[in-house]
Amino acid sequence: MGACSSELNDNKETTDNTKRQRTQKTKNAQETHIEYDSLEGYGYHFKNGKLVSIASDEPFKFNVYTDAEENQKRYESVGRSVDNAIFDLLESTCQLQRVSVPIDAKRDEQKSFIFVSNDLSTADYLMVIIHGTGVVRAGQWSRKLIINEGLETGSQIEYIRRARTAGYAGSSTAEEHGCYVWDNFVRKSHAKHICIMAHSYGGAVVLEMASKFLKEFNERVFAIALTDSPMTVYGRRVNKKVLQMLKKKTINWITDTEKVDTDLGDSDCCQLRSAGILVDFASSNQCGLAPGFQSLYSILQATKTKMGGRTLRANLMEPLIEIIDLNSIHYRQDAVENLIDDEKLMFQIQTILLHFTDIERIILACIQENPGRTVSAAEKRITMINQLRRILDILPTLQQALEQSTCDLLKNLCSIFGDQRFQIILDFLNSQLTTEQTVSSNGFLGAKIRRIFAMKNGFDERLDSLRADVIVVIDDVESLEKEFSERFNMPVRYNLTNARGFSLEIIGEFKGVLPANVISVAKRQKSTFITTLQLAHLSDRFELLYNDICLLTDQIILILLSKIRPHFGCMYKLVEAISIIDMIQSFAEVSKARDYVRPMFGINTKIIKARHPIIDLFGQQKPIANDIELCPEMNINLITGPNMSGKSTYLRQIALLQVLAQIGCFVPAEQARFRIVHEIFSKIRQHDNLFTGQSTFSSEINHIAFILNCMTSNSMIILDEICSSTSTNEGLALATSITETLCRSQAFVIISTHFQQLTSVGYVYRNVANYHFDVIYNEKLTSDVESDSTNRLRRFHPQTVLDQLKEQNTIIYSYILRPGICKDLHYGIALASQIEDLQTVVELAKCIAKYYIRKKESIMNHMSTIPNLLMKRVIIMKGFCDLIYDVSNSTIQFIEQQRVYLENFQKRMHQYWSTSSSTTSSSCDDYDDILVESTSVITTENC
Repeated sequence: MGACSSELNDNKETTDNTKRQRTQKTKNAQETHIEYDSLEGYGYHFKNGKLVSIASDEPFKFNVYTDAEENQKRYESVGRSVDNAIFDLLESTCQLQRVSVPIDAKRDEQKSFIFVSNDLSTADYLMVIIHGTGVVRAGQWSRKLIINEGLETGSQIEYIRRARTAGYAGSSTAEEHGCYVWDNFVRKSHAKHICIMAHSYGGAVVLEMASKFLKEFNERVFAIALTDSPMTVYGRRVNKKVLQMLKKKTINWITDTEKVDTDLGDSDCCQLRSAGILVDFASSNQCGLAPGFQSLYSILQATKTKMGGRTLRANLMEPLIEIIDLNSIHYRQDAVENLIDDEKLMFQIQTILLHFTDIERIILACIQENPGRTVSAAEKRITMINQLRRILDILPTLQQALEQSTCDLLKNLCSIFGDQRFQIILDFLNSQLTTEQTVSSNGFLGAKIRRIFAMKNGFDERLDSLRADVIVVIDDVESLEKEFSERFNMPVRYNLTNARGFSLEIIGEFKGVLPANVISVAKRQKSTFITTLQLAHLSDRFELLYNDICLLTDQIILILLSKIRPHFGCMYKLVEAISIIDMIQSFAEVSKARDYVRPMFGINTKIIKARHPIIDLFGQQKPIANDIELCPEMNINLITGPNMSGKSTYLRQIALLQVLAQIGCFVPAEQARFRIVHEIFSKIRQHDNLFTGQSTFSSEINHIAFILNCMTSNSMIILDEICSSTSTNEGLALATSITETLCRSQAFVIISTHFQQLTSVGYVYRNVANYHFDVIYNEKLTSDVESDSTNRLRRFHPQTVLDQLKEQNTIIYSYILRPGICKDLHYGIALASQIEDLQTVVELAKCIAKYYIRKKESIMNHMSTIPNLLMKRVIIMKGFCDLIYDVSNSTIQFIEQQRVYLENFQKRMHQYWSTSSSTTSSSCDDYDDILVESTSVITTENC
């Protein structure tokens, strides 16, 4: 018995080991990227121009595996599948055909391909589209934009559609065979009018083709449009005659702060125009304005329509800046406050807005005079006209909801919906379109059935006859569904897909024998899809009937559109009204959910307990709130502090809150008051520029020169660690000169720096205030006399934690902004000391640093009282500005309160001034005592 039991135990252990190995293999397989042939294999497809999940309609998700390398492999594989999907769309949607090049290539010779239209050899007009370098392929501008933003932004499909509508033939090439394509395709075409559109390195392809085919280029090419192409670099190796010829025909649209199409001068080979980016593109990226995962746009994106999303993005890029726009800001704030207070109204508006599709696309489809007559174009028009009717149907419901509002903005927008032209258009549509719901399904088959029965019966006998034939086909498919369900004794349902046509889905695990007439079988999860010969014939019959019905319906719709087109002017006002309402409800939803406050506006900026809006949402911990104070008398803030103490984050926070306030949204703070600024210039980070041959420092200086030349008294300027990319002495000299130049302006300026000597600018200029971020590190914690910073942070970090940090040599970041200059001189060394491999280097660095510090101590000792005097002046000026503002905005006379306040103030200042031995840190402690609640007037004489 014992031997038998042992053998059983051995077998059990073997079985368990085998199971564990299988489980581990399965787990490893799940963590390993598997490459598929199509987007559907990854579970994604393009819907309404966006790459979304087939199952949940969610956007593309990058982090699927725990291994970052596997995620990157999966992303690249999806990108290759996107290439094939774009190629298919070019052929199906844009009606282009793929042509292999070289034409006479041998089997073992490397080949590529281009896309051309069918009328390339006969068309009088030809457009050539050239993409840039990298992983992008024909039909694309940027693979990243296609995956994250959609086809409209990242692909060339929209440009090709418009060109085809205008009568152009098309050709899309890559840079390596541009000249071959011109010689073998463009030259042989009949087109006498050729235009070229190229992005980035595509400009180099244009130069190469122009050099090789100069005479033909001059005669046949009438326009060349470039986007962000560094033609100055590419044109250095090109003949001057070629450059002179191109200069007459070429415009290069580049990123700039000027309005769209503003003339920016010219280069050797092209004219320069602004691309219409209304804020500094570098600033928008650096501060977190540009659309992305963690940006200001992403945290405000609670819009329900695409129009609202576009309006939100446009407002972020172009906030309201003029003084006359202040009323518009107040109107928006009133509307946001109204929706926050009335949750029922906000919920009604949000529910109704979900039914509004993209009206701008509907307008574009309806106003075309000579539209395409293909089946795909007919399908879109039928869908658009049905969407237009549904929008006009639900418009009175939105009007009734907005009538409950109490703010002027929503009432004014509500009055737009009372235009009688909306009812006229709706009457025309209801007279011919089916008002009853034909099918409740939202799938592929449901959409086709809705298009088939879009028109009412009786308008065309042939249309009615074709519909009757469709009903017969559907009845035959349903008969097959019932037959197979009874044969297999399992639930069976039919469906229609673009690839397989009609098929029968056997729901559940099927283990039976399929009949002989089944011609294809596919298995997906627990369902089996089969297609029989009879179903294939029914699919072909249905497709032919469907195409004929779409074309006939399209003819009726085109006549209908010609009748309603004269009344279509009201639709543009509707787009604007819906966009603003959607943006306002988005502001209200975000502000209510995250405890934002309504900002005020005045001559100075003062924000109490301000939070970074992005960290407030995406941060792992709640952000530390800090105050922001800027006024005309103290318009320069110098921020010092160790690395990673929060300086750059604080600078970005100021810019983001300013933009939030000027678009009419509430801000994350306890109290907020802003001055309207016209521009926000920033230099947060800088890199070298390989295209222009500029180093990091050269690029930074050019950026700062641009800021100094363009700034006005109403600008806000944010500079992070200026002139830190060159030698210390030269960098300090330039940083001081730049700071003094800014001190002579009225712009609001916030500068962070590691140059301690730069803070001495405040000794000369009275409009400079110094602030710093506090930290605690090992040297402070182990000192005999504990610093004031240690005492302040002890309530956040118990003694046991501090003791542990002493042993680990760890830095404590408080992220709290305090008045005065940072006195921590070894924070860079303290940060480096946390790296184990640098201990020897760090110890030597400490010795060298102490040597330099001793040399400077003798020089700085006699200036120790200057920072104290400076802080006293800052405190008095801050209190004076607050008093002036409070009194100027109140009608109550504060005579008695003024007398009491001044007596109190004089006593406190006399006591404060008498302490001559106080340090800068003690002035920071007294800061809270001096700035008491101000409720009276104080004059310059009293100061």
